[in-house]
Amino acid sequence: MMRLLFAALMLLPTLTSAMEVRFHGDHPEGCMVTATGPILPGDADKLRAVLPGDAEYSQYVTDTPRLCFDSLGGSFVEGLAIARHLRNTGIAAHVPRNASCLSACAIAFLGGSARNFEDALIDMRDRSLHSTARLGFHAPQLDVPDASFNRDEVQRAFTIAMRSAALTFSRLDELRITREFALDFFAVEGNAFYEIDTTTRLAQLGAEVEGLAPLPERLSDVGLRQLCAFVSPKTDPERFSAAHNQHQVLNTATYDLPPQPGYTKGSRAFVLGWTVEGYRQWHVCKVSWTGGAEPAVSVEVIGEPFVSDDTGSFDDPTPPTQSEIARFVVNKFGSFFRPSPLLGLQAGTRLRDLQGPHHGVSRLRTDNVTCRPLRHSYRVSGVKNFATLRAAPNFDAPVLREVPRDATVTPGGQGYFTAAPRCISACDFSQRSTLRPADLRRVSACQWSNELWWHMMLPDGTTGWMSAKYLR
Repeated sequence: MMRLLFAALMLLPTLTSAMEVRFHGDHPEGCMVTATGPILPGDADKLRAVLPGDAEYSQYVTDTPRLCFDSLGGSFVEGLAIARHLRNTGIAAHVPRNASCLSACAIAFLGGSARNFEDALIDMRDRSLHSTARLGFHAPQLDVPDASFNRDEVQRAFTIAMRSAALTFSRLDELRITREFALDFFAVEGNAFYEIDTTTRLAQLGAEVEGLAPLPERLSDVGLRQLCAFVSPKTDPERFSAAHNQHQVLNTATYDLPPQPGYTKGSRAFVLGWTVEGYRQWHVCKVSWTGGAEPAVSVEVIGEPFVSDDTGSFDDPTPPTQSEIARFVVNKFGSFFRPSPLLGLQAGTRLRDLQGPHHGVSRLRTDNVTCRPLRHSYRVSGVKNFATLRAAPNFDAPVLREVPRDATVTPGGQGYFTAAPRCISACDFSQRSTLRPADLRRVSACQWSNELWWHMMLPDGTTGWMSAKYLR
């Protein structure tokens, strides 16, 4: 038995049918296009025909189409070609509920991107998966029994495999992954996968996760320390514990701080003290947290706020008090970071353990255009005092309730409605053979012109229709 490390999956006999590309007009996770089945040579060209970008702009800007994958793999080289197209045009990549994206599919997934224009063109990652989805990387392996292939076939497979490996490592910047991440999944042996199934690996990949239950209202001590170390290594005690490091850790402390009114559920601080060459310094990492269905977390690292010279008790291990820290962090800003709240959970927490009972998504980029309401909750915005909840999806229908600005409403279950012919056409992606940026701009125009209505529910259970223009 001869084993070919990194052999090309395109030689597997089970991958015989071509990848199927379909449009969706009302997908529960905002998938405008789905790509299912094995990835075979020519599939990148197939996607280019369906999602070609714009001849004038060369990419999708602001309005980002979402491509969803469900594939067990295929041609590694073709996966790289698909990733390049997604990156170059600004197409988001997502693995929906209970779907799988493995091997070459996972490589294609890495191309998920979004483009925006704020003074200059901003190019960012836009790749996500549902908490129940399976996303797995590996360097493919193939057992080749003796006499099953002639020498030319074996040499051809090996050449393709080596080319796949070389292309992957030559495009790390384009794929937006680190060399360490690539080495981790290329080191996987046998038929196993390097699966993105924990919060730690999700952070390494830099992807978003959807389909979550409400996360905790308060950060634990463990989560607080991990967040601070993730944002700034200078707040990580292990950084100062290495034998070759001249720094010596004095002490650490965690404190609860007053929340910011109207913004946070709470705020906590992690304090790290250390000495070097007779100087004592304390670093403060402040984390503000909002809980609920769509939590957010911001981190401010304030360096060297409490420094003493070498004339006295530089080795005094007593940290600054809670009140001293609270007074200092008011209106003090250092490095600022807004990471995923999942990073505030214990390292290694499994994504499936965080899934909610719902089938939809809990977090969705607002620039993934869709006609259907997908978030679990929306805030009334863009009005002076209130928006109206009506009995039918038009402004002539009776008003059921005046909903105050900044109030929270949730989808009522009947999706969206529009009577405008141009919006009916814009929202029905399933009838298209090609999706261009102009199509997505038509959807945005319908929403902003009060021609797109969403069925919504108030906290007391009252349901009705609201203009999507006033919901964010």
